[in-house]
Amino acid sequence: MKIPRWQPRRFLKLTCLFLTLCVIVLIINTLKTVWEDNKCSVKESYTLLDDVCQRYRDHSVAGNLCNDLCEMQSIRFVKCTNYRRGKKVLIMECDGACEAGETIKIVMKTKHRVEEEEYDRLVLPLNEDGTVSKDGIKMAKILMINKAFGDMHFTVTSKQNIFSELWSMDYDQFVKSATFKNADHVALLSIWSLLQQDEYLFMKIYQNLPYIPYLYGTCGEFYFMEYAPPGDILSPGFFAKSSWSKRADAALKLMDIAQSLDNDFYQAMHFCDIKVDNFGVGMDLKVKILDSDSLFFDEKMSLNLRGSCTDHFACDFFDCRGWCAVQNKTCNGRRFNNNLQNICEDIFIDRPPNFFRGLLHDAPPAIAGELASVLQDCAYPNHNMGEVVRAPTSTEIMEKLYKLLQTRTD
Repeated sequence: MKIPRWQPRRFLKLTCLFLTLCVIVLIINTLKTVWEDNKCSVKESYTLLDDVCQRYRDHSVAGNLCNDLCEMQSIRFVKCTNYRRGKKVLIMECDGACEAGETIKIVMKTKHRVEEEEYDRLVLPLNEDGTVSKDGIKMAKILMINKAFGDMHFTVTSKQNIFSELWSMDYDQFVKSATFKNADHVALLSIWSLLQQDEYLFMKIYQNLPYIPYLYGTCGEFYFMEYAPPGDILSPGFFAKSSWSKRADAALKLMDIAQSLDNDFYQAMHFCDIKVDNFGVGMDLKVKILDSDSLFFDEKMSLNLRGSCTDHFACDFFDCRGWCAVQNKTCNGRRFNNNLQNICEDIFIDRPPNFFRGLLHDAPPAIAGELASVLQDCAYPNHNMGEVVRAPTSTEIMEKLYKLLQTRTD
């Protein structure tokens, strides 16, 4: 009888193969878990819609688009998108209620989980009939004024009604015309649930800015906003192509947004999740910010960039790069790159996260060489390509790039 010889090389190969298979299975299971946690479903979407409509019929929520959504059904479900960070996002079709005489797509959003998620509750003193007492109205005013000022530095004059300013309806008119007694309480609870969502509050207060999606209205904790997908200009498909002039225009608008975030608010505004998916093109062909949850005023940004550290990476907050004072092992609380640097690195230039090409690929020959050089200076101010950038793009480079993109060579 022949005894098989011990073959260490073969055993090693089989072990490596087994371990590789285990790693692959682990990766697949992890990806599946992440996908399951973030995916949306038609059934869940209809459950959300049924729930908010039932609460509307029970006089528990209010908003200017509740009737169109729940009774007239002129706002209809089209599809849902993947849920991220607890945010529910539904694509809806609005027939005449949003744009007179037109059927358009809109986005219905909420980050407010009615039962699952803890948030600042609005508890007000009520009268016996369920209406809000005078003290309760004063309390609600103070809370909402403080919320708007504290988060967005928004102030109201003595002639303005804070409730109407932050809602989709005229508060006094709604209460007077309501057929149920506690309309004031329902309205205040609906407004408060919206104010717990930074994106809604930011968009509501800064509706005058061209890069903020238009708000059509609300229903309870849900808000309805302009549908502005990235489209073929910002996010082309594999075979889709857009002209240089359209891409250059989009790039100029992105640079305008960066300038506005730096200069048009009471403090500089930091965008910490800059990527193509977080911008879109509206019906007016203006570039819009789609995820303002990643916007932070300088004061709040400083808090996000503080803490203990052993290296610079520990001080980063997504795309906003901090700095570690290694001698005392603390983050210094200041951002070291800027919005334009991120836009150049993550959207304008060719690099792996863009999969195929950056927005400013295939520039006209007349400016291609100079543009490539300026883009490198914009994306990598310290000429450290391949490393994490911790330096801002200068005003000089911004002006050079802007001038080049204004050159019409199509």
